Amino acid sequence: MEQIKRINNLSDVVKRLLGLINPQGRSEVDVVRYDNLNQTIQITEELINDIMIVSKNKDSQEYSVSKAGIKAEKFLKDLQQTLNEKFI
Repeated sequence: MEQIKRINNLSDVVKRLLGLINPQGRSEVDVVRYDNLNQTIQITEELINDIMIVSKNKDSQEYSVSKAGIKAEKFLKDLQQTLNEKFI
């Protein structure tokens, strides 16, 4: 339970730092939100790239290394499946 609370807190902090991303239909607001969206995409891409690097360790002989690689690969496959279901 403590870990879930920590993750929610981190998510809230990141969202506050980057700002809201949903456009409102008002140009002066949407310009800022578009910039926020770009920053949110950039950090998301960086984090996903980090996870992709870890996923390459799935076949490692070291248990802790392969465990992380397997977890990362599962996340990426689940993400891919979710995206395919939502957008294709």
